[in-house]
Amino acid sequence: MLENPSSLAAYEAEWESSNAENALKLVLVNLSRQADVPSYRKIESIIAAQSAGTIKDFALVALHYAQLNLENELYDEPTGMISTGLGGQANKMRCYFVLMAKPTMSITDERAKAMEQNALLLKQTTNSELETIENFGDHVILKVLISFDIAVANWIDALTKTCPFVEKEYLCTNSEKPTADFIQKWMNDELDAYLESDDSLLGWHKADD
Repeated sequence: MLENPSSLAAYEAEWESSNAENALKLVLVNLSRQADVPSYRKIESIIAAQSAGTIKDFALVALHYAQLNLENELYDEPTGMISTGLGGQANKMRCYFVLMAKPTMSITDERAKAMEQNALLLKQTTNSELETIENFGDHVILKVLISFDIAVANWIDALTKTCPFVEKEYLCTNSEKPTADFIQKWMNDELDAYLESDDSLLGWHKADD
């Protein structure tokens, strides 16, 4: 579990007493961080009770985030970093992915182009589309619109299987584009200490290895 249950209970009590929109948003955010099935189901029930509008859209993003955290708890392989906030388009959420080259390999322009083509093929089966790709040789940054109908982990796993020159572990956020310094610390396996030292990064969550 990724969030203090007592904090969640306090937010739920505030929402029940005030019925305020901001209180409900806090409940949704905290439920999405629990990484358990009951919390996921609670978000689903909240969505079912909402009419179309800002809160329902917010709840859908929270549900997708809850799914990501739940997958991270269940998967045996490391799946990177997850957060929220970049927005999206229609029924899609915008995410940044960082993939790094395997130790004995580099990501050439030709390989980056092949990755782009493979992502284009995935669009046909996942309704998710690559917006941009930036190649730095030892890593790439992908900006992708991911359909709410597919798990983020499933999309990136499908892509990396077609790219044997990159590691399976990846960095993922839908909060903001990761900085070069942040990426370098992740690649050097220094991210845990970095996150603990900077309160502004508490929105990031690391998957269990």
